[in-house]
Amino acid sequence: MNYYPLVSETYWVIGIESVTLGDAHFKDLKGVVDTGTSVIVGPKNMIAELTKAIPSQPDCKNLS
Repeated sequence: MNYYPLVSETYWVIGIESVTLGDAHFKDLKGVVDTGTSVIVGPKNMIAELTKAIPSQPDCKNLS
């Protein structure tokens, strides 16, 4: 387990040095520690670039 100092106590915000997925690389970000979700949220251009590198097709037709 690692300790990361909070940038803000609002939503447990921490600083993120970098995120890399495939060819997508982003530096000096803020993130929210939330172990109860699988949602990726952020600026549209950043999320679009990151999700291009995830080899999957979303299929929500069977959700109730």
